[in-house]
Amino acid sequence: MRQKLTAAGQVWITKTMFCLQRKLVPYATGDQKTTCASLRSIAYDSHPSCYVSGGVCLLPPGDWKVIFETVGLKEIFGSLDSIKQTLKTAAECAALYSYLTAYW
Repeated sequence: MRQKLTAAGQVWITKTMFCLQRKLVPYATGDQKTTCASLRSIAYDSHPSCYVSGGVCLLPPGDWKVIFETVGLKEIFGSLDSIKQTLKTAAECAALYSYLTAYW
């Protein structure tokens, strides 16, 4: 997937991977304790903020196409967790677009 993305998309994927990993470090090191079920929710819940802080909202349409083709519609909309993650990411992008257009 990485080779199909623009330079901005490649930066986004790297930033996102590091963000997702950082969110789980306290659990991997034992600094924070949780159950497997809770860890799954924590991991899913971290995706939207990591995607947005990594710059997904500002990627060119071609990168969005690559991301959607790679992930697939079943993964994006296949479970309640993935639907919530998708909608939250879209909402965070909409808020960012609203903020940016207010100042442009």
